[in-house]
Amino acid sequence: LVISWCFLSALESADPELSEAFTAISPLDKDQFDIFHEREDAYQDPSKIIAKNQYLMIAFSGRKQQEGYNCGLETWYMRQGTGNWTPGQCLLTRKPEWIAQRVPQNEGSYISPSFADKNRIYYSVSSELLETDDPKTPRPSCIGMLTAEGEAP
Repeated sequence: LVISWCFLSALESADPELSEAFTAISPLDKDQFDIFHEREDAYQDPSKIIAKNQYLMIAFSGRKQQEGYNCGLETWYMRQGTGNWTPGQCLLTRKPEWIAQRVPQNEGSYISPSFADKNRIYYSVSSELLETDDPKTPRPSCIGMLTAEGEAP
């Protein structure tokens, strides 16, 4: 297992709102995009909850890239004291070039987001389930970092 520190240095544009990603999903699949949905695969790898200004924020691993959904990671937020989570941002909608170079087997699935502080998220990029019986076949993985700009949410 090879693990590299790989950093995304700049984003090409602002990340879309997560609610925009949900509108691209077929109506039959929309019920799985509820933060409190009962399905086991609805939300995986939640980050710790952080407080930023008057909001609480959490990040989740993205889901399988299908049915019009293309978020690598998701953020959700809640105004403190309200109890209502709201879709935040759809992060990493396009596979960054460095991932294509360092972990070419990855198809846009990023996991285990973790807030380093109020403006940075670390995440894992793996070789997926590379099917091979050869133990010498490299299965690279990286740890990436995103940096937020602006005000919450």
